[in-house]
Amino acid sequence: MKLRRTTPDMGQRNHNEDQAPPFFDINTILAATNNFSVENKIGEGGFGPVYRGKLPHGQEIAVKRLSKTSKQGI
Repeated sequence: MKLRRTTPDMGQRNHNEDQAPPFFDINTILAATNNFSVENKIGEGGFGPVYRGKLPHGQEIAVKRLSKTSKQGI
């Protein structure tokens, strides 16, 4: 039996900590998610619901809408 040594980040995507995630204006997000339509809701966690969306150029996105009590974000 041959064992393979693993590293803590094995299997995770490369992540550049200096790279910020993309930000979109609220009108783009509202249009992509059809105003956070129930039909586009794909899940919910402790921080709020997650919605499926599609940007104007066709890229599919997932948008987390933070709940007011989550204490995440500004």
